[in-house]
Amino acid sequence: MFWRRLSFSDQGLSKPEVIIKDVMETISKKFKELDVCGKFTLRTKLWEIAYPDQNSMCSPSAKVNTKGAPKKTTSRNPRSTKRDPSY
Repeated sequence: MFWRRLSFSDQGLSKPEVIIKDVMETISKKFKELDVCGKFTLRTKLWEIAYPDQNSMCSPSAKVNTKGAPKKTTSRNPRSTKRDPSY
């Protein structure tokens, strides 16, 4: 009975309308109130939204090894008076 009553048809619902005019006006007012540093920060954030493919970050040129300390090279002197069991 439940599945017979369930319907997915559009019952006169209109498409939702998204408007950003009021948000842009608020951002414009906020921009006018900010100092130079704040204006630059807001402009940078808006730039990142408008142009997501053009950001200031760049990929590293070579893979950096982040694990372990660099290995030390040991030089053994054959005439040493100290005994080295691994030698």
